[in-house]
Amino acid sequence: MKFASLTGLMFLCLLLTATAQMQVGLNKDSLKKVLSNQPDDSLKARTLITLGQQYESSQPDSAVYYYQLSNQLSQQLHYPAGVVRYIANYTAVLNVQGKFDESLKLNLQAVELSRKAGLKQQLVKSLMNTGAVYQYKEDYASAAHYYLQALPLLEAAGSTQNLSLAYGNLCGLYRNLKQSQKALTYGRLSLKYAESDHDLYATASACINVGNALKDVGAIKESINYMTRAHDIGKKINDENSQETALIGLADAYLQLNQPDRYIGYFRQALPLAEAIEDVSGKAYALNGICLGLFWQKKYPDAEKLLNSSMLFVQRHDQKEVWNKMLLLMSDVQIAMGKAENSRIYRSRYDSISNILLNAPLLKNIQELETKYGLEKKQREILQKNLLLEQKERETQRQRQWLIVTGAGMVFLALLVLLIYRFYLQKQQLNTKALQVLKAEQESERLKAVLEGEQQERRRISQELHDDMGAGLTRMLFLSRTMGTPNETSGKIAATAEELIGKMNEVIWTMSDEQDTLDSLVAYIRATTADMLENAGINYTFQVNEPMGTMPLNREFRRNVYLAVKEAVHNVIKHAAASHVQIIISNNGKLEILVQDNGKGFENNGQRRVGNGMKNMQSRMEQLNGSMEVLCKEGTQVRFVVPLPV
Repeated sequence: MKFASLTGLMFLCLLLTATAQMQVGLNKDSLKKVLSNQPDDSLKARTLITLGQQYESSQPDSAVYYYQLSNQLSQQLHYPAGVVRYIANYTAVLNVQGKFDESLKLNLQAVELSRKAGLKQQLVKSLMNTGAVYQYKEDYASAAHYYLQALPLLEAAGSTQNLSLAYGNLCGLYRNLKQSQKALTYGRLSLKYAESDHDLYATASACINVGNALKDVGAIKESINYMTRAHDIGKKINDENSQETALIGLADAYLQLNQPDRYIGYFRQALPLAEAIEDVSGKAYALNGICLGLFWQKKYPDAEKLLNSSMLFVQRHDQKEVWNKMLLLMSDVQIAMGKAENSRIYRSRYDSISNILLNAPLLKNIQELETKYGLEKKQREILQKNLLLEQKERETQRQRQWLIVTGAGMVFLALLVLLIYRFYLQKQQLNTKALQVLKAEQESERLKAVLEGEQQERRRISQELHDDMGAGLTRMLFLSRTMGTPNETSGKIAATAEELIGKMNEVIWTMSDEQDTLDSLVAYIRATTADMLENAGINYTFQVNEPMGTMPLNREFRRNVYLAVKEAVHNVIKHAAASHVQIIISNNGKLEILVQDNGKGFENNGQRRVGNGMKNMQSRMEQLNGSMEVLCKEGTQVRFVVPLPV
């Protein structure tokens, strides 16, 4: 089963740390005493913000009270910087409570106010906060638009704290878009700047982002080290948000390592922390983790009961990503309880929401924004270097002329001129190499854009296959079934249309980048073989012995494994005369799949039947360096053993 990434929750911790500009750890009584002696000026407005920050992680209602007092005073003083600070801190609380529409409205006001008042530093933070709220709302194109507006301003200002925040938010964004390597790159940049600034809050958030990105690329043990570090920092600074987020990250890591005794405990520790700080996203992920633990403990009625209540909670708070994962988990629970029809209903709802959460046009828009920003940055760098080279060239030319004039009759000066001239040539060679390097970088960017274009073209072809050919084949099937008098020709047309639709769906599934993990492969095998056996009127059981995890697989691996299993099931239906089929899938370092029937066996009248189907299965296993074993014992057993790619 594919477990949800903790992108949204990790991003929440980062947003609270930097956006709210927190200065916790101060003495509340001392701050209140200072406030009682302060006149109503801008300094008092800032002190009210600082006092509210002391309550934000433990008593959010008290924090909001002081933030609103600061806003009222700033409005009276016509102090726009104070109003923007109030919005930054107050919307951090709103985001934790899941009130994203109200938060977005205020942050957009902060952007406009910062621009009108010429508040450069506040404008950068407001842009990032607005992008963050769009990311919460899963509007990733808008989120990228605001982040990339803020990034050049941050780089020009050189603020390490704000750069850490910006790169952390980009890390979360690309995790949402399933681009793990880009997310890891931005996460490491976020941690670099947080550590250079000696900011413990930003360091904890960056560790969580890096840990999650490492999990996405399969580096689970390294991820655990970063999550543990974040949890220790959270305890040190008494930040419940960092502790909660790190606990959920650790739980997910141990889930992928198939250690349920450890990950269930971490989810249960995280749940009361999420409830204490009113973190709806954190609570949603913790509930999903506990439900998953009950499923793997085979406590199916308990898992079903908790899922029903949890799904109501995540729907009420618009947590689409977690709701999607709960739908898939509920589908598996229904299968385990023998409710196949209910399972198909939940699986259909899961597939519908998955298509909504991420689509090709969105990825294209994000890539265009990033490419535009990257090219502009490269062009500025190249222009600056060219200007520097031209300046050096002019300086060198002047030096050369002066040496020729003054060294006309002096041997010593002539030698000196020669040496300087040689030095000049060497610098010219270095400059030439520098230009060649810049050209190589430009060519690399061009090739990268070509490769990404090819990937987008594959997605377009897949979409057109589904929309155009799929619709045409379905119409052909419908027309064949509505012919006046059924005959052999109409039956063959219908069968051919159904077979082509199935093969087209297999091609689309193989080309899909969103279905490139082990658990997705197992889920697809389960759905396809279930339809085949049900259509043939054969009873079946499907068993997955361990959590499959989210290990990425290439297209060739998925295609060969799926077609081999499909061929084995097809042979049972066609030749075995079986009444029951059992399919067992295990992951013990290698992928093992057993297809067993209770039919008449592999032998038939003493003659061994080895057809093209059997040869094809054997060939597919050889291509994957795997093996296939066929046993005839109370029916037929076909066992596939395939090493998983590293």
